[in-house]
Amino acid sequence: MKSQVKAVTLNCCGVIGSGTCVLSRHPLSTSLYHRSPVNGFAHMVHHGDWFGGKGVGLCQAHCRGLVINLYITHLHANYNKARDVYSCHRLVQSFDCAQFVRMTSAGADLILFAGDFNSNPDELPYKVITHCAGLKDAYYLDSETTKEPPEEATCEAPKNSYTSRHSALEHGERIDFIFVGTRGPTRLEDVSYCQPLPELVAGCQHGYSDHEAVAVSLRLVTDSGEGEKWVFHPCDYRDSVLRESLVECETYLKSLHIDQIFHVVVSVLLLAVLVATLGWPVLHGWGQGLLRLLVSLLFGYTLFMATVWNRIERAGIVAGMCDLRVALHRSSDSSPTTPLPPDDNRKLSVSGELPGVCLEQPRRSLTGESAAPERSAANGDL
Repeated sequence: MKSQVKAVTLNCCGVIGSGTCVLSRHPLSTSLYHRSPVNGFAHMVHHGDWFGGKGVGLCQAHCRGLVINLYITHLHANYNKARDVYSCHRLVQSFDCAQFVRMTSAGADLILFAGDFNSNPDELPYKVITHCAGLKDAYYLDSETTKEPPEEATCEAPKNSYTSRHSALEHGERIDFIFVGTRGPTRLEDVSYCQPLPELVAGCQHGYSDHEAVAVSLRLVTDSGEGEKWVFHPCDYRDSVLRESLVECETYLKSLHIDQIFHVVVSVLLLAVLVATLGWPVLHGWGQGLLRLLVSLLFGYTLFMATVWNRIERAGIVAGMCDLRVALHRSSDSSPTTPLPPDDNRKLSVSGELPGVCLEQPRRSLTGESAAPERSAANGDL
């Protein structure tokens, strides 16, 4: 088994690595890792996300004549449900992932995007992935899964041995996803979703992880080169998601401005204390020197936060907003805006229209024949 599995560790970014890895039985032809423009706060050492180099990884595999793009990510964690200071970071990261998928998946027949997204299906980062990348949540494509709340939790699940008895989430939450998408003549015929691992490690009193593992089995059908073909494209529902994302980014920029003013005021006060104490005689020996050292360090920290770090943070958010505006402008030019339908992600079927995507016929050539690329038929399970 070991000799059959190809492993690619996308773990080269940040201080301690991204913590992402792709294992494949099929040959991998290429790999790439793209780091996110924003990634938490360096001074929040106890959280550690900034040191992890979060981003999105890509590996391309080949199976039965199909080109499969495998994407993996781990978005910034949410450490406080009541006051989530990283929500805008996850939003920018998710849109960055969606753009990366869109721009690198043109030649793929099948797209699989998995990871810990630290967002549930009701939150904006999830909607960005489904509506801006044109991908579908495999959980909703399986007719056997529970579509009504509570869904099958992947984090803080009651059955998990690592879940605290005092957890604020009674039923846990589903934040680990596998998104799927097809291109060209390849289409999904059947999707099976499951949590494959047992609750406890054999012979132990603990589970494999604080998160539940998720797995999907796909049955694909590749049509012959004859006749019309339907291809998936991101649909106009994303306009509402893009606008909502811009509003959240603008709100975050205002909070950054307030933080900058706070750090500037504190820096001025600390500097005043240092200047005022320069002429003081040494009355308490090393204690007074230690106090001045502490004030100096605090002054350096607040000055750094008010200037360098605030600039870095603002630049990352503004870059994400520029990309959002470009995507919104492109979508507005191509077609009229359609309001986002409520709870569209929960009403799915494999054969029906899928949320976040609309079905379009491919362009036809001047001779009237379909312009879709010719591919050999390849039916089977993956």
